[in-house]
Amino acid sequence: MKELSDILHFLESKSIRRWKDFPDIDLYMDQVLTIMEDQLLFPEQAQSLSASMVNNYVKANLLSRAQKKKYARDHLARLSMIGMLKQVLPLKELESLFSSMDGEEKESYELFCDLLDKSKQALLEDLEEEKENLVLEMAIKSYLYQALATSLLEEEK
Repeated sequence: MKELSDILHFLESKSIRRWKDFPDIDLYMDQVLTIMEDQLLFPEQAQSLSASMVNNYVKANLLSRAQKKKYARDHLARLSMIGMLKQVLPLKELESLFSSMDGEEKESYELFCDLLDKSKQALLEDLEEEKENLVLEMAIKSYLYQALATSLLEEEK
């Protein structure tokens, strides 16, 4: 098992691209897939994004269609959110979550990044001291948060 201090140091130093850091030009699929490779905090725990996954997200109404086979910043932002959130929520629930988010894609993504940074900082502060049964406690909290999020999204339908 990895050392907690190593994982926390890695987490503290890792961040995802903000809206302003995405290319200001439209990209082809292979370029999108390359950029998305480092948009997850823990990429080893997730499946790499593929062209067929992107097409499935379009079919599931999670992502708008590319314009003339080119993807813009809003696509990169939405794919970044999907990449992380699909680890804890089913795609159907993500559709509900995204439809409940008001505003432009830029504002929604910046809110996502702000909440990610805030949650990451709270986690780092919570784990400053060694705890007994840490993995079990984290797994239980994850279960409870995931169950509550799913229930809240189901109520919005």
